[in-house]
Amino acid sequence: MIKRTLLSSILLILSYSVVFGQGKEFRQKFEQGNLLILEQFYDTALNLFLDLHKTDTGNANVSYKVGFLYLQSTTEKLKAIPFLERACRNVTKKYMEFEPSEKGAPLSSYFFLAQAYHLDYRFADALSYFEKFKTTIHAKDVETLKDVSHRMEWSRNGEELVKAPMPFVITNLGDSVNSPYGDYSPIITADEKFLYFTSRRAGMGGEDNRTLDLKYFEDIWYCERKPDGTWSTAKNMGPTVNSFDHEATIGMSADGSQLFVYKDIQGDGGIFISELNGLMWSSPEKLGVEPADITDINTGSWETHACVSADGGTLYFVSDRKGGIGGRDIYKCVKLPNGRWSKAMNLGPTVNTPYDEDAPFIHPDGVTLFFSSKGHRSMGGFDIFFTARNDSGWRAPENMGYPINTTDDDIFYVMSTDGRRAYFSSFRDGSKGEKDIYMATIPTPVVEPVALMVGLVKTANGDPLPEDLFIRMTHSETGDARDYRVNTSSGRYISSLQPNKEYTWAVEVGGNILYSELIKTPFVDFNEDGKEYKLKTIILDGTTVRVIEDGVLPPDSAGNTVVVNPPKDPKDPKDPKDPKDPKDPNRPKDGSVKNSGSGQPKSTITDSTNADYSKYFTYNKSKIGEDDEKFKAMIDKLEQKLRSGEKVKVVITTCASKVPTGGKLYKTNGELAHQRAIETEARIRKALKERGLTVDNIDFKVFYKVRGPEYKGDYIENREVYEQFQYTKVYLKSADPK
Repeated sequence: MIKRTLLSSILLILSYSVVFGQGKEFRQKFEQGNLLILEQFYDTALNLFLDLHKTDTGNANVSYKVGFLYLQSTTEKLKAIPFLERACRNVTKKYMEFEPSEKGAPLSSYFFLAQAYHLDYRFADALSYFEKFKTTIHAKDVETLKDVSHRMEWSRNGEELVKAPMPFVITNLGDSVNSPYGDYSPIITADEKFLYFTSRRAGMGGEDNRTLDLKYFEDIWYCERKPDGTWSTAKNMGPTVNSFDHEATIGMSADGSQLFVYKDIQGDGGIFISELNGLMWSSPEKLGVEPADITDINTGSWETHACVSADGGTLYFVSDRKGGIGGRDIYKCVKLPNGRWSKAMNLGPTVNTPYDEDAPFIHPDGVTLFFSSKGHRSMGGFDIFFTARNDSGWRAPENMGYPINTTDDDIFYVMSTDGRRAYFSSFRDGSKGEKDIYMATIPTPVVEPVALMVGLVKTANGDPLPEDLFIRMTHSETGDARDYRVNTSSGRYISSLQPNKEYTWAVEVGGNILYSELIKTPFVDFNEDGKEYKLKTIILDGTTVRVIEDGVLPPDSAGNTVVVNPPKDPKDPKDPKDPKDPKDPNRPKDGSVKNSGSGQPKSTITDSTNADYSKYFTYNKSKIGEDDEKFKAMIDKLEQKLRSGEKVKVVITTCASKVPTGGKLYKTNGELAHQRAIETEARIRKALKERGLTVDNIDFKVFYKVRGPEYKGDYIENREVYEQFQYTKVYLKSADPK
């Protein structure tokens, strides 16, 4: 009997010892896990609480901690559901968060379970638990009530959008682009030959270059599109662009020559720019910090994303600066006449909401803006929206729909020129790791059609191209001009223009036009995805130019060898013939063609437009008379504007008729119209100089065209009909940015 009592006592002491030992270990792990949560080391904390759950599966508090931590993960959020369901079975109002002996779960378990249901597209269940949690919130806790109501709106939006899925085909870009780590923020060149993106795989600095949570620092990578349409293996952009700190892609010019980079040097986050010089990218430099800059693109606030319009005239970017509509807002700056950026302007409440907006992308059509938002009609987190600008402002944004948008964040959306393909970042089933980059094929484009014009400029002797070389495309109807940079190594440039329109295509070096021609862009057929239209190849030989009709463009902008055919001799038009040509059968029989030389009669056409100056010419004439009173009156008006400090846009529009030039003075009618524009601008500059004025505050816009009826050999009889299309007109307009 004594032996049995002694044995029982020993067993009891041992059991107490085991329980006490387990309790001490539980307490240590619980407290350590809570500290890790406070420090946001969620992955490590999750492993600790999973261990505790194995030892006490009925502990609602531990289940709550595990569920909460799964929700913070990047790829395993839905694993939170069974743990949070267990936690919700034992909720207590007197919850003690940091007490290891606490067995109950907090009221917030309802909130986090609702979030998990929402991510799993269980919208009705999510709404039920959001409503349940809402009843526990004190009426004075306005911010929490507002947040819950907003999330409930996400669920209602999700129900509607999922019921009406859009016919998109979404494809993971595969192993050559994506990795087991985070890959996001894709940007593409207008011709889709290069894809740049941000990745958290091992980059600059290798294994040692990691954050406190052991994630690699962000670096910028790129891929090239191969002839079969697939992407090459991703390459790091190297130490010129990347450093041992964070660098991220945020935008690119349409021609691929300017890369916008996010860098965080002093904890404020800012927008930097790197430029492609030949084959080399320059070291990123912060925007708006040069002495002559007045812009406030970068501030002490957080600037996260940027993009530039195809013409380079407008920069859209994101900032959380004071004075916004809420959270992160989208702003814009416009290019000033001096080439600098203006002060920032908020896009206003049509685009921006009280919630966060991010990742703007302006399509090459110049009017359609894509961006991500947590407001508007989002179905959860950031959704992708689009809007378009018209004369009255921005239209109400529209959700791109499911399945491009999901219940989680969908962001960094850029679109191809033809509007048929989009590239974006997302968390989805079957990803290679964390965020992956996807391509969406879109059956019905939402953008305006754009003609993608690709050209090539080379030097005759193989010397480098001039740094001040650019291509100017001027819309014949509106006079709007867009300048495009030329890759100084490959000579390649890309311009995105309106289809089926006339443009003046000009090659300028140092402000001098070396070549120009009137072109008409093709009609864009959306069935021909991504089709490029090749312009003539330009060969620079000093100050002269040769044009090659069928030059072969390189397949990319990486400096490939250019193969060209010998230039063809220009030919005069054969039909109709020169009206001065005695062999012309349509020439008047008496041979009295008085449409050239000093004895040419004066034009009597009267201008009925509101031009500040106009002059109508007779055959093959282009000069403005020194004593032209109308011209002097226009210069007087211009002088008055300049002396008052006004910035003026001088629009020069010229025209030539379709009566052939004959090829002696001018090879083409377009060349004649162009010469009229050149001489008019030169005469204006000379007149201002004679009055002691500079042209610093003048923005010259020049465009020319060939118009009028087809020539029928009847110049003498119908001279005044043709001369209606032989003119120079000048308009003086305000150049102040709108």
